[in-house]
Formats: sequence, structure tokens, C-alpha cells
Amino acid sequence: MDIKLAKEEQIEVIMQIIEDGRKALKELGLYQWQEEYPAPSDILNDIALQQSYVLMDGDQIVGTTALDPKGEEVYDSLVDGEWSLDAPYLTVHRMAISSSNAKKGIGTSFLQAIEEIAAKQNIPQIRLDTHEDNVVMKRVAEKAGYRYCGKVTYGVGFDCVAFEKIL
Repeated sequence: MDIKLAKEEQIEVIMQIIEDGRKALKELGLYQWQEEYPAPSDILNDIALQQSYVLMDGDQIVGTTALDPKGEEVYDSLVDGEWSLDAPYLTVHRMAISSSNAKKGIGTSFLQAIEEIAAKQNIPQIRLDTHEDNVVMKRVAEKAGYRYCGKVTYGVGFDCVAFEKIL
């Protein structure tokens, strides 16, 4: 598995993987991603900023994510916990795996590949969040060695749990 910067011509496949993620979240009974977010414009913006990545298995795209090195404002308001380091971090957003590759451990492999990106950029930690009831993503994060740090809210009516990994 290789992680690569996404290209505009991959938008259709990326959006299909996002749709797979939407369906999986709906099956879990979660409202997350059930509206227009993430939209193609979000992904195209990530691509323009060189923050959109795809996970490749040979020539097949099996996952997508956005990696933001500028941080996440809501992480400044962490509740019921604390971050280990006050240092630069890479934020994982919009991570999804294609439905045909679900339940194969690819999410954990994806997070490990993201660690390589952070290391190449000399960023000492990675942070991510997910809906507090997203048992799949929480399990993936924990399996990859991420530590629960507290809760954050985006003001959309539900709390998200936040995780970090120090590299």
C-alpha cells in the first residue's frame, strides 16, 4: 500500500469512496456525513492545497483522506482531557475506505502510512477526531496506537472524540 497526493482526475473515485463512508456511517445509525459534506468542492479544495491523499493498492484507490498541517481550531477547545504536546501536528480529516476493502485492516495501514507523511514533514504528532459513536473509526485509531485525549465539538449537535499519536 502506498499513500500519494490525490489528483483532480481521481475525484470520481474519491467521491465514490466518500459515498461508501456515508453509507457505512448511516448503517451505524450516525448522522455524520449524511448531508452535503464532504462535497466534491471540499475534496477539490484539498487537492488544490495539496492536502488530499489517496491510499493505493497497486493501481487501485482504496482510501482517501485530507491531511492538514495547519492544525484544527476546535482542537484548542478540548474538553475532558488534554493533548500530550503543544507542538505542530498533522490533522486527519475525511478519512474513508472503499466498501470493497472494508474490514480488512486497511484503515490501520492508512494511519501508519499517514505517520510516514508526518515524519517526512518533521511533524511530531498526528491528531484526529470522529463522532463519539463511530465505533469503527475509534477501533481503527486505537489499533494504530492512537490515544484518546478528550472531546471536541463542531457545533453540529454531537460531540466528537479526539485522538493523538506522538511520533
